[in-house]
Amino acid sequence: MEERKLQNTLPRRALVGLLLATAAGISLIIALPPHSVAPLALVAFGLLAVLPLGQSAFKASGFGYVLGLGRFVPGLLWITESFQVEADRFGWLALPAVLGLAALLSVFRALARNLAARMERAGLPLAVWIATGWTAMKWLRGHALTGFPWNLAAYTLADWLIAAQASSEVGNYGLGYPLVLSAALAGLAFFTPDGKFRVVQPNIPQSAKWDEGSRKADILRLPALSARPGDYDILLWPETAWPGSLAEDTGARVMLGWLLPETGVLLAGSPERGAETAGTECRNAVIAISPDGTVLARHAKHLLVAFGKHIPRRDLLPFQRLVQSFGDFLPGPRPCTLALGPYPSAGVAIGCEIIFPRHVVDDAIRPDRIFNATNDAWFGASMGPWQHLTSARMRAIEDGLPLVRAANTGIPAVVDAYGATLAMLDIETSGVINRRMPRPLPPTLYARFGDWTVLQHVLVSWGVCGYWGRRQQAYLKGTST
Repeated sequence: MEERKLQNTLPRRALVGLLLATAAGISLIIALPPHSVAPLALVAFGLLAVLPLGQSAFKASGFGYVLGLGRFVPGLLWITESFQVEADRFGWLALPAVLGLAALLSVFRALARNLAARMERAGLPLAVWIATGWTAMKWLRGHALTGFPWNLAAYTLADWLIAAQASSEVGNYGLGYPLVLSAALAGLAFFTPDGKFRVVQPNIPQSAKWDEGSRKADILRLPALSARPGDYDILLWPETAWPGSLAEDTGARVMLGWLLPETGVLLAGSPERGAETAGTECRNAVIAISPDGTVLARHAKHLLVAFGKHIPRRDLLPFQRLVQSFGDFLPGPRPCTLALGPYPSAGVAIGCEIIFPRHVVDDAIRPDRIFNATNDAWFGASMGPWQHLTSARMRAIEDGLPLVRAANTGIPAVVDAYGATLAMLDIETSGVINRRMPRPLPPTLYARFGDWTVLQHVLVSWGVCGYWGRRQQAYLKGTST
């Protein structure tokens, strides 16, 4: 399988990453006097940000540690000269002393990158945490025990005197912060992968969706389609793609992780039982899964269609729900942005959530894309799926964000931030879409102010009409006397 071939490349990728980390460390030395090739410092700090993207905090620490060795071993070789003064007695200690000191100082680099990796998994700005972590560990290295503030990042600007003058205001630790931050931002901007993604449409009839007799075949259909030849980083499955709760089924998550490449992510629709109701009620959720089966993030549907997913005021209305598979559904929290490891973040809309303007994107943390997981098999080949897709396209235009839809059937599509449909599958067919995600636009006027813009127009129009009407009445009253 393609996935197993990808897994076999792990040692080679790790070796390349470690060699690049070593080269980045050496670049930091060349950036210092006497060579003073300061731009290499930007390259090195950019690599520090990019190389461990999406890796665990432990692996990120390893990259930071190797970068530290690449920096400190050649940067401290001058120490060996002092051991040659009495070479017969202390010469043999020269290299062990340098290696030992470099190994100790590299721990601070590892701790800084570990902190940044943990913040990355929490969805916080990675570049900021790389810069703050680096600066904090620099300060700690300069003060712990007796301190050893040798070759600070700011020293790469020592021969660039105009820039170096800033140290008179913020000191050398403060001068190093914007240097690392700017390099990390540049590295992430140019080298962060957009992610090649695969959208899967299994086309399972709604009449068979929850049928016990066909469940085994249905479970195998999605992995079989997902395993078709071709490269991808992000695998997108539709609403309620998995017939049970993936959040509770570790074995299923680990099994599905084999479909993913080394740093891949699976976004899959799955019911999620509500602990507050002892499992009698569920949430309609999408969860993000890593190759080892870890749940990276989740979003539960917060806008439920009345009489479809729940009965409003069930105590007063004796109706049955249209969806009978899991009992009543519970609403989830407000819209949220899911951090997807090394890939751009995503806002998630499940099913008909996408028809509600201003209820898809988290205003506090704007995502880089919108993922709409849906199941329009309920509506067959009618106009409904087309109208649903139109609503999704309008959300992309409103927010200036690209959108990708995964549907059980009707209609998977890739839409750019202008609302143009770049790829789609027909209704009631099975297949996959392989694409790269289009780029987002800056926040639109509507994304910033929402419906206040149109409300202001309405209020101004009412005011103008009222004023004009009073003027007309006054004029007519004056002409009649």
